[in-house]
Amino acid sequence: MFGIEIKFPDGRLQRGRSKDTHLLIGKDPSCKIYLDGWQVGQHHAELFVSNGCVFVRDLNSTTGILVNGKKVDMAGPIGPDDVIAVARYEIRARWRQNADQIPVPRQDL
Repeated sequence: MFGIEIKFPDGRLQRGRSKDTHLLIGKDPSCKIYLDGWQVGQHHAELFVSNGCVFVRDLNSTTGILVNGKKVDMAGPIGPDDVIAVARYEIRARWRQNADQIPVPRQDL
């Protein structure tokens, strides 16, 4: 189960969980991690689990993604203290095998 923490540009924090092993990040309504803003692509990036570890991959977005301040196309394994930056949002992600599902709520800026 994914545990997700999103820090919004205005400083708000949002936390959620999902049993999915693949989460799209972007401003398309179909994205599990919905972010808004002109620097966020429709399908900007994805978080996924492989062999019990979290990875992040840029989906050919215009502005890219950063992991711990470095621009990457793909990175992992991602630890709970690693910061994934998408535009002005900061995301932390972890994977746990057992937890209750709580969907990541959508938040429009």
